[in-house]
Amino acid sequence: MKFAYKNQLGVLALFYLLVACNDSGNERPLGAYDTGVLIINEGAFGANDGEVFHLDPSTGILKENVFEAENNRPFAGLLEDIVLEEERLYLVANTGKVEIVNPGDFKSIGSVIGDLDIPRSLATAQGKLFISDYGPYDASFATPDSYIAVVSGLDGGTVKKEN
Repeated sequence: MKFAYKNQLGVLALFYLLVACNDSGNERPLGAYDTGVLIINEGAFGANDGEVFHLDPSTGILKENVFEAENNRPFAGLLEDIVLEEERLYLVANTGKVEIVNPGDFKSIGSVIGDLDIPRSLATAQGKLFISDYGPYDASFATPDSYIAVVSGLDGGTVKKEN
């Protein structure tokens, strides 16, 4: 009886070790912007000078103009939204611009090419970008022709309008 109990205990210990030693997948080191707080500076109307700031709460250091610092060019849009989807950070400007950056180092991955009117935000699904757009203003500054722009590819590409 003692022998059977020891065998069961050994099997249980072996099972525990096999389950406990589970590989957690591919881990990557954290980038400079993976922790902390990203702050949107929409920019001045007509100036297209929106930018992103990064605050490190542990040190209190605020880094300005993150996109420009990491890509050697200004963002050049009125920044409306930042969306983290599919390990990419999407910077949406209501001036018709969408930039895709790596969230860890803020390096540009791509952009959306084509006519966008007044994009507000976006979502991803099935390898596509779905960008909500108010559409053009009419004579009374209403936007009756709102639409969803579709881009086939998470790293940017050409816009296809869907009504």
